[in-house]
Amino acid sequence: MKAADEPAYLTVGTDVSAKYRGAFCEAKIKTVKRLVKVKVVLKQDNSMQLVQDDQVKGPLRVGAIVETKMPDGSFQEAIINKLTDASWYTVVLV
Repeated sequence: MKAADEPAYLTVGTDVSAKYRGAFCEAKIKTVKRLVKVKVVLKQDNSMQLVQDDQVKGPLRVGAIVETKMPDGSFQEAIINKLTDASWYTVVLV
């Protein structure tokens, strides 16, 4: 589980360590194609759903109570169980 103050994804300008030609180098995030997978437990029937972060209204942190968009377009109250960052990052070596 992620710490409560840890973001669900990294932002442009964040300093990171990137593997380049077999070695880890200092780098900075240049662009982000964001994709955060959110596993939620629906309060209505305790079922699990896996949705993307753009389908969630509320704070992106584990344990948060949010509203999640259902396939029929309606929203249901849910609790975030897990966050997975599947974003694509472009970095530049510094």
